[in-house]
Amino acid sequence: MNKEIAHRRTENVIKRLKKEPHLLQKYREIIGEQERRGFIEKIGEDTVTSNTVHYIPHHAVKKESSTTPIRIVFDCSCRARQETPSLNDCLMDSPPDLNELTGILLRFRLNQWAVSTDIEKAFLNVGLEEKDRDVTRFFWFSDPTDSTSPLSVYRFKSVLFGATCSPFILNAVVQKHLSENTCEWTDAIQKDLYVDNIISSFPTESQLLQYFDTSRTLFAKAGFNLRSWASNNKTLQDRATSENVLDNDKLIKVLGLRWNTDKDTLTFAKQEYVEMEDHLITKRPGWIVDTTKWPQWKKEALIFTTLTKDNLSTNTNDTATSITVGINKIMDIDRYGAYQKLLRVTAYVYRFIYNCKNEKKRSGNLNVEEIQIASVAWIQDSQLRNYPDVFHSLQQKTSKNNLTSEDRCKGKDKDVDQMRLSLNFLDC
Repeated sequence: MNKEIAHRRTENVIKRLKKEPHLLQKYREIIGEQERRGFIEKIGEDTVTSNTVHYIPHHAVKKESSTTPIRIVFDCSCRARQETPSLNDCLMDSPPDLNELTGILLRFRLNQWAVSTDIEKAFLNVGLEEKDRDVTRFFWFSDPTDSTSPLSVYRFKSVLFGATCSPFILNAVVQKHLSENTCEWTDAIQKDLYVDNIISSFPTESQLLQYFDTSRTLFAKAGFNLRSWASNNKTLQDRATSENVLDNDKLIKVLGLRWNTDKDTLTFAKQEYVEMEDHLITKRPGWIVDTTKWPQWKKEALIFTTLTKDNLSTNTNDTATSITVGINKIMDIDRYGAYQKLLRVTAYVYRFIYNCKNEKKRSGNLNVEEIQIASVAWIQDSQLRNYPDVFHSLQQKTSKNNLTSEDRCKGKDKDVDQMRLSLNFLDC
């Protein structure tokens, strides 16, 4: 249970938001609305329960949207300590069965009248079992309208955005609802659905308007509201306006692209640039153009000296330097909640280094050898930091019989074979 870290991070979020009062106001409004609509509920901090209890920190992410200028993100990957699992570590991460984007976009451009919509607060409209709610506790103002009120404990009554299993749950719920409530447009909706977005096209205006009415009624049966309607058809725009569900953005976001409904054109999102001291750069921190703030390379730090046979030094001083650093010096293992993800990122780091040193570049998917090298790199890193003397002996090609009696009492002789195995693997 990471109650303390969730409480501390919430206090820090509030301090930052107070520097931008309009964002704090919006943050409070969002949580207040969620409570009013029954998505979350306030509970007593000392409420006795037999259920597993877990607290989740949260923060705001700015976004360009007419409906939600900020989004509250719940960090379900937060760990109280390195050895304790996060909420996401305890959840199944089965991917949802999503439609192919290429097919959706082709059908979207197939007919004369195109239309797009999305499910309002899709995840929050899927209920959460009572016994599972206590693992979604979080802190916020006891009175969401008063930023001076003390922090109280809340919990979710619905599926929250940020949990690794949420996309699968949402997809399963929507697909089940569609399969049990068939209509004229059910098949089209199932083919054109992507997470909480639906984009389609129709050859006639009458079909387009029937689709608008029928699909809204269909999703309303499950408690979902189809909003942010956009179309290149003026009649549908007027109807959506009359029902207060029209997307008023000039450029509509469609699966990563931008749709101009007036011109009926699809384009890629333009990269925004910022002028800074005669340097044209993308949105990056200021230190990138100030060389005095760049990280300094220390020549004595031989980070990868243990990874190839050629780099295994026989010089005592060089070896002493090399065993003080390793892959952990350039990668923070605490940032990775899954071992496989850590290995893949590490493998890409080594691929980048290889491509920098060699004319023949590696590309495409990672292969088994690259993953194995990444795995051995972390094994060696741990061995290097915990048994530097033994590691040094192996670099000097000494036998495990040369270990001291004290080393043997500590069980180091059992680790030598594994160290030698990892060294031999990387020498291959």
